[in-house]
Amino acid sequence: MESTNPFGADNTVLRSSDGGGDWTQVGANWAASVLNDISCPSSATCYVAGTRGTIAQITGSTAVIAEPAPTRSDLYGIACTGQATCYAVGDDGTILVRS
Repeated sequence: MESTNPFGADNTVLRSSDGGGDWTQVGANWAASVLNDISCPSSATCYVAGTRGTIAQITGSTAVIAEPAPTRSDLYGIACTGQATCYAVGDDGTILVRS
């Protein structure tokens, strides 16, 4: 069963550089995937995980790079233990390691 976005068609990543006073969209609208989790191992790099095996890297606050994943399973969590080492988990016992 695939997750759906309960908030509507828009599914974006927003960023604040002033402690939450103003927010700016980072990258495009991810209408094809529901983004379920984000992990930021540094102030300039974040990774997101979502439905259909979606994993993307956000760098420099604006560049969003989709990364190939060896699964189409929904991913619900991502955690990074270093600048480039992250673990994503999802349906059917899926555990992916990015390093």
